[in-house]
Formats: sequence, C-alpha cells, structure tokens
Amino acid sequence: MTELVTEKIQIIQTNTQQSQQTTEDYEKMPSVTLFHKLSLAILGICSLTGWNAILNALDFFQEKFPKQQFLNVSFFIPIPIMCSSLIVGAILSVIGNAIPFQNYISIILRVSSLSVASLCLVSVFLKETYIGIVLVFIIQSFQGTVVSISNNCCLTLAMATQNSVLIGIYLTFTSLSGLIMNLLRLTALGTFGIEDLDKGTGLYFGVAAGSYITGRPAPFIIFVSCVQTSMLYPGVSVFQKPKYTYVKFPVAPILMVTIFNIGDIFGKSLGGGFKFLQKAQFAFGIVICRFIANLQGSQDMQNDFFQYFLIFMFALTKGLVSSILMTVGPQRATNSKDRDLISHMNILFLTLGVSVGSLMALILKINCFVQTFVNIPNFFQLQMLQFLNNKQFDLYFFNLILIF
Repeated sequence: MTELVTEKIQIIQTNTQQSQQTTEDYEKMPSVTLFHKLSLAILGICSLTGWNAILNALDFFQEKFPKQQFLNVSFFIPIPIMCSSLIVGAILSVIGNAIPFQNYISIILRVSSLSVASLCLVSVFLKETYIGIVLVFIIQSFQGTVVSISNNCCLTLAMATQNSVLIGIYLTFTSLSGLIMNLLRLTALGTFGIEDLDKGTGLYFGVAAGSYITGRPAPFIIFVSCVQTSMLYPGVSVFQKPKYTYVKFPVAPILMVTIFNIGDIFGKSLGGGFKFLQKAQFAFGIVICRFIANLQGSQDMQNDFFQYFLIFMFALTKGLVSSILMTVGPQRATNSKDRDLISHMNILFLTLGVSVGSLMALILKINCFVQTFVNIPNFFQLQMLQFLNNKQFDLYFFNLILIF
C-alpha cells in the first residue's frame, strides 16, 4: 500500500514538473537592479509623453485655425487620434502575439516624432487655409496609429518583467511624463510669450534634431525621442472651463493639467490598498454629473479652487485604480503568450476609456450641451431640465455622496 502511494506521488510530481515546463515558456527576470528601475522609469516617461503634450496646448492650433473661420479645434482635433488609437489597439489585441512590435520601439518613436514635426510645420506654413486643416486631420489620424502602437509596445515590454516593483515604477513614471510636459510648456510660454508661439516651436525642432543626432544609447534615444516629440506638439487644453478667476488663460489650463498629473502620480505610487478610494472616485463622478446638469454651472462648482481640488481627487483615484488593474492581470499569466495578450487587452481598454472620457469631456461643455437639447422633443426636453434643476434631484445627489 505504501509503495502504491509513493508511486502515485511520484507520478503527480512528474506531471506537475512537465506542466510547468510547458506553461512557463518565458525567461525569469534576474534580481532587480538600479538599471532595471531606471530603464522602466524612462520607458514610462516615454510611453505617454505625446498624449500628455496634447493635453497641454491646443491654443497653438486654435491660433493657426481660428474657430470663427474653421472648426473648434479644441473639440475636433483630438477625435482622429482617439479613433485611430482605438482601432489599432483592437487590431493589436488580435495580432500582437504574432508580431514582436516591442522590438521596434525606438523606430516607432522616431516615426512618431516625424509625424508630430510634420503636423507643426503644416500648422505654421499652411495656417488659416482649408488644405492646412485637412492635412492636420490626416496627420492626426496617422499620429494616433503610431501612438497606439508605441503605447502597446512599451506596456507589453513593462509587463514582460513579471515584477510588481518594476511595473509600479513604469506606471508611476507615465504620469511623471505629463508633469515634465507641463513644465516645458510653461517654460515656453514664459520665454516666448503668448504672441510668439512659432519661435518656441522652432526651438523644439532644433533641440529634437540635435538630440537625435548626438544620442546613441538606446534608453537615452527612447527618452529623448518621446520628450522632444511632445515638445514638438504644442497646443491643447481639454478642459472647457468657461472662465478663469485667479489664473488666466493660457496658463490656467496648463495648471489644471499639472494638478491632474500630480494627483495621478500620487495615485499610481500608492499601488494597491485603500480600496475605499474606488468609492470616492464614483462619488466624484456624481459631482461631475451634477456640474454638467447645471446648464450655467453653479457658482460654487465654478470656483477655481473647487475645480483644482476636484481634478486632483479624480486623478488620485484614477491613478490608484488603474495601477491596480494594470499590475494584477499580467502577474497571473503563466506563459508569455497569455501575458502579452493581457497586456494588449489592458492597453485597448485603457485607450477606450481615455477616448470615451475625453470625448465626453469635450462634448459636455456648456455650449455643446445646450445644442444637443435642440434635437430632443420639446416635451422631454422640458421634463429633463425641470428634473435636473429641482430640489428632489439635489437631495438624491447629496444622498449618493453621503452613501459613497
């Protein structure tokens, strides 16, 4: 009987070893060193620098293509990037395992830099022309494709480490890239002023070109290409606040983006724990819905400091939740194929969330919100407006805040 039990245990151990050999087909990481941490930090800065640059300066494009003559670029320009990024992200989630895109990160980032440079040149030399704005939208679509591929590559490479410390560093430094862009944008405004954006753009071109010529080490090339790429992309504020009281335009939108990036850094650095913050995120989502529901915006919610606090708390909870979700999934994978698939799906839904959220933020500004009511039958329009502005809705709103 003892011999049978021993034989059974040996068979089980043999099968377990064989299954581990077939499933764990990726190479284990060595002990984490300072070089690993530095590499993932630089990779994190690179991966989302372009997107953060977009959030820092649409005023450049608005000045080149005035909305009185063309389109409201603060609304329409981000749309091609969102759409192409989402489509490419969906495609990569299907074919990403078959093509090792992560081996070509430096090439992809350089292509992105050329795309952004072309976008700036078109805006400068073909300003206030219809062919110029058409080319801007075409280049934007291409830029969204390249950005999506680069984000997928960087994220897949980070997840391949299978190390929670390195993944946490990567995710935290994706937010730091936004803070770097805020400082660079403020420096450019302080140096050249609002009236002379072209000289600032020319300086960006010179610094970027010099960096590409002199830079040799791969981590340095990745870092410089991403940072300079976003420097070459002047122009955007996605926040549509009607007026600014304490800090004036265009510094005020950059300050709002800076506060968001600081909150995002704190949230991602927390990593795990503090699950109650997920409820806080939902509560502040309700605050935003109540703010949108007021067509003119209540006086308290229009206060600049309230907006800053709201943006910081939203970024804090968003960074916390996203870092948890982005870290846990790939760590549960037992082979490289599943791990890469999880990484591609993560970036797909991250892109989807950013696209939908940014689009809604642009659509639901006051003017667009009023215009959407034109298409609603008058009866339902009046009923909805009465509901959004009556006392019962206020009581329901504050009860939800207290619950969460």
